[in-house]
Parts: sequence; structure tokens; C-alpha cells
Amino acid sequence: MKTKIRKILMSIPSEYKETFSREIDRENLFRMVAVSGLLLISETAIILFLKEHVLNTGGVVMDFIVFILVSLPILYFVYSQVDKIKMHIVKIVQSTFLLGILLFGIALALVPQSELISIHIYIITVYGIAAFIYLMPIESALLFGGAFLIFFFLLPYYQQNPDVLMILRVNALIMNITAWILSRMVIGMRVRSFIDKRLIIKKNRQLRRMAQCDSMTMLLNHENIYIRLCEEIDKAKYTKCPLSIIMIDIDDFKIINDTYGHLVGDKVIVQVAEIIVRTCRATDYVGRYGGEEFIVILPETNHAEAFSLAERLRASIEKNCFETSDNITISGGVAEYTGQTPEELIMMADQNHYSAKNSGKNRIRTHNVIN
Repeated sequence: MKTKIRKILMSIPSEYKETFSREIDRENLFRMVAVSGLLLISETAIILFLKEHVLNTGGVVMDFIVFILVSLPILYFVYSQVDKIKMHIVKIVQSTFLLGILLFGIALALVPQSELISIHIYIITVYGIAAFIYLMPIESALLFGGAFLIFFFLLPYYQQNPDVLMILRVNALIMNITAWILSRMVIGMRVRSFIDKRLIIKKNRQLRRMAQCDSMTMLLNHENIYIRLCEEIDKAKYTKCPLSIIMIDIDDFKIINDTYGHLVGDKVIVQVAEIIVRTCRATDYVGRYGGEEFIVILPETNHAEAFSLAERLRASIEKNCFETSDNITISGGVAEYTGQTPEELIMMADQNHYSAKNSGKNRIRTHNVIN
């Protein structure tokens, strides 16, 4: 038993177990509320219009109506607050309600034994719970096992025929066992459905990330860094906050590729990307603009602050150890938004970047007087 339970539980990643428990609790409570409402209507209708046809079970039905009237508001309240109420309290409420339903089924099977030799109401109740309520194997075993023991020991008080008594007990045992097996199948399918859904969500996130990011560096790709720049320009227009960008590329990258090969060149690009991400702030956006070109969007940053960050980037990369025997350096250009279009702002940063290249490389340039 424990192995089976552990197998079901272990198939759910640990970070999702509480989420899964909350989900099935919410679904169970919703179904219990719906079933309570339907039972209240149907049992009330029976008492009002079919009382003469319910044999001697009218008292049981009345007691059950009272039970539903008490349970329904409690179930609805717990359902509406399921994410805030402690899980063990939610479990107690559910278990109490299910036990009450089972006792009702047992009573409707026992009371008319002198007139009707049947336990079909009890069997329907057990199978209904097994099919429509998600229960872990230990929960369903305790619930169905406890109900069977109650039925087993109370039956002789209502059914004195020993042959019928044995048949009803055996049938009840078989039905409870098969109901428990059904319950295990239902919860097993729910677990697999939950895991499949989580895998689909995870894959979709990965696909969205792959669509937005460069596959080598995992930085925003050319298209999406441009989209982000357009969004930040619109935001800067509205908030009147400064906005700057930095254009960077690796100096003499063709020589690196020709000397050490493209695999080493790719590793250099990845390492440079990692340094840029580590140096920038969490609010900045870093993208791979071209082969060895990068762009950094700096919201709420003026050209002086952007120039200072670019200089830190340049110094960090120059000091970093790469696989090549030569030091790797970068050149960059800074530009601040002053009403330009995205293309014009990129062009301004690119012009400053080429100015840095033409001035000897391994330096940062801006139109302002900083440098």
C-alpha cells in the first residue's frame, strides 16, 4: 500500500505537490457542493411527493436533509476559501461529508431489509464517491474500509436470514474492493493529467523563450530586443524618464575565429554575454544584435550613467580570462534618447561605436562631452 501511494506521490515533482493537492481539493469541494444541492432538491422532493413509496426510510431521508442543510454552507465556504484554509482542515471537512454520504447509503440499504433485500443504494454511493471524488489510495481505503465495517456489523440487526446475510456481506466486500480499485485508477489518471499539463506549460515557456532568445547566449534576439526598445521608448515618452542604450561588439572577432576556430569564437561570445548580464542591472535588457554585436537597453538611465556602466563592462571583459592567448576587448557606443525613433537611436549608438573602433578599439564613445 505504502509503495503504491509513494509511487503516485513521487510521480509529482515536489515543487508541485501542494499545487496538486490544492487543485484536487478545489475540484472535490466544487463537486461536493453541486452534489449536495442536487441531493437536497431530490430528497426534499421525495419527502414531499413520494413519501408513501419510500418504504420505512422517511426518517433516514429527513435526517439526511438536515445533514445536507448543515453541510452545504460549510462546503461552500471552504470551497470559496480553499487557498487560505489549512489543508488538514480542508481534508477533515471533505472526509466528514463523504462519511456522512456513505452512512446515508448504508442506512438506506439497512432500514428496508425486512421488506427489500437489496444494498444497491449503498453500492451506488460507494461507486459514486470512487468515480467522482479524487482520493489518495490510503484515504479511499480508510473511507471504504470504515464504511464496510460499519455495514458489516450493523447488517445482522436488520437482516436475520444467515444465508442472505452472508451474500450481502460478500457482495458489499467485493463492491468496496472494486470501488477502491476504481478510485486508484481515477486518482492515477488525475495525476497523469496534472503532470502532462505541467509539462505542456513548461514546454510552452521554453518555446516562447526560444522564440524570444538567441539560442547560443540566451539573450534576447535581434527582433525581440528591438521590440523591447520600442516599448521602452514609448514608456520614456510617457514618464519623461531618461533612457539610454549601449552598442557593443568584440574587437577583431574575425581574427579570433580565423586563429582559434569557430567553436572557440562561439565560447568567447557566450562568455562576453555572461559578463554583460552579470554587470548590468536586473532592470536592464541585454540582446544579441548580430554575430558578435550586443545591445543593452538602460531604462531610467542618462548618458553619463550609461557611459559609466559601459566602461565597467569594457574593463571587466578586458580583465577576464578567455581560452585564447590574446586578451579579448570590446568597443562600444552610448546614446541617450532625446526624441529619436528606435532606428535613429540605434544608429546614433552605432555611430559612436564605430567612432570607438576607428579611435583604436577597446574604448567607449558617446556624443556627449564625457569622453
